Amino acid sequence: MPPTIVSPADCEVRAVIRFLSAKGAKPMDIHREICEVYGQNIMSDGMVRKWVRAFKDGRTNVHDEERGGRPSVVNEDLVQKVDKKNKRRGKMSKGIVLLHDNARPHVANRTKDLIKSFKWETLNHPPYSPDLAPSDYHLFLHLKKHLGGKRLQDDNEVKTVVIQWLKSQAAEFYEEGIQKLVPRYDKCLNIHGNYVEK
Repeated sequence: MPPTIVSPADCEVRAVIRFLSAKGAKPMDIHREICEVYGQNIMSDGMVRKWVRAFKDGRTNVHDEERGGRPSVVNEDLVQKVDKKNKRRGKMSKGIVLLHDNARPHVANRTKDLIKSFKWETLNHPPYSPDLAPSDYHLFLHLKKHLGGKRLQDDNEVKTVVIQWLKSQAAEFYEEGIQKLVPRYDKCLNIHGNYVEK
């Protein structure tokens, strides 16, 4: 059954959890209720339990707590970081630079702490710029050409063909896609986070 309410604000879901918890509902029942209304992927059972505990321990605020983190828009600091990287070609060979989008799991404090523990540098991803993913502008482009016109019988055959193709690509193929990232990122910053290709 499709969700009744699509894309609710996080604070709305937490307010429902707080309300049902105050009425004495068990976390398992609260999880079932919110999944019926908002869809199965709205929140894990474990996260519902965490929020129920927090509300029982006296938390009243259903909004995210302020925390440092990624900029919500392209700013001067971000531009300087990219300029600095452009001047240091070969940085990838000296350490790991991680670019990931601003999906919730990627910006969670736990994830940030783990990345910091690895001593990886994170390259901030401007909001609403999915065209900065090398898989989108490089990998899938070539894979699409490879698969074009082929008739595959089932999902397993598709998996097999894709895996074989991925394994057959030389390291230079992947490096070429990553090297295209710097000029694309720079171009994205110059047009204030709009799509690189329209």
